[in-house]
Amino acid sequence: MIRDALLGANTVEQRQRRLAGVTVLERQLFVLARAGIRRVWVEGALPADGAFRKPPELEIIPADKQRAPEARVDASGRRFYRIDAVRAAAQSGGEPAGGIDLDSLTGPAVIDWLMDGLRKDTDGFMAKYFDRRISMAVTRRLLDTPVRPNHLTIVSTLIGLTGGLLFFFAVRRLELLGAFLIWLHTVLDGCDGEMARLTFRESSWGAWLDFWGDNVVHVALFLGLAVGQLHRYRWAPVLGFLACLGSLGSAIGSAWLSAKNRVREDAAPAVNPGIRGMATLPTDEHGFGARLKNLEMYLAQRDFIYVLLLCAAIDRLEEFLWAAAFGAPLFLVILIYLARHPSGKVSQPRPCNQPASMIKEPV
Repeated sequence: MIRDALLGANTVEQRQRRLAGVTVLERQLFVLARAGIRRVWVEGALPADGAFRKPPELEIIPADKQRAPEARVDASGRRFYRIDAVRAAAQSGGEPAGGIDLDSLTGPAVIDWLMDGLRKDTDGFMAKYFDRRISMAVTRRLLDTPVRPNHLTIVSTLIGLTGGLLFFFAVRRLELLGAFLIWLHTVLDGCDGEMARLTFRESSWGAWLDFWGDNVVHVALFLGLAVGQLHRYRWAPVLGFLACLGSLGSAIGSAWLSAKNRVREDAAPAVNPGIRGMATLPTDEHGFGARLKNLEMYLAQRDFIYVLLLCAAIDRLEEFLWAAAFGAPLFLVILIYLARHPSGKVSQPRPCNQPASMIKEPV
């Protein structure tokens, strides 16, 4: 795989133009680095040192001082590319396919193209066609503000905790408000990852904060339902305990598997040394493990929040508690099975599987 790239000429003013939270030059350099490039020859003038962020693993060489090697990736200084396109070009050299021209398009059109790359195939139906639209609209408006991904994680977690605590009071209007806040938490929870990916501020710390924030909100919700429904349903504490046990067990198990896989990836020869956190476990595409994997992915989707909204609206929260009491332990059992008989990565957030070079600015 080719590790060298030539970034075409551009003016300093064009390279310092900010789009979606970072400058043109910063985005081009980070995309090259994420695709596995380790040395980049840059044509034309560069901003002064300290005027732009540099990927720490990327060596930047002025093209007028040293000639780039023949085997290289040729990246235009006036285009943005997808990471996958650069990675594909690194297999054989030449210019990456696709991309978007920065000269002939307006800023909003370029940002639309960048935002479109944030969509995930693992999103559930509602998350894909409703939640993601809202979260990306919020993210778009926050990109060029002082707000950072960790700020959004903390805010969304506090909103979710507030929603979970409202269920303790067993007051109808507070339950409806609590369900709305839990939904709002899940929507805003997508913003931190979107912003981190767009501005190249991912980090292991940010992933851990997001991971445990989500799980603390889930536990607060199940505890609130268990206490709040006690006056009308005597089995509520048992159901709440099972839901909390399954949620916490899945979180701890996912974190342990993530750390274990990280050690395995560090010890094994890398298929692509420039990319970490890739799947390393074998995949059983047709067996029982694959069917369990599909079920696990379904249970991990956040569309269940709409079940909470529906149950709160029709005043049948005990039905949601029953679903959580069975669904959370079932997810834990599937997780344990997949850990013993691996058929791919689990769908819980994997905080340790973040590239070590990805640094998110502190809160």
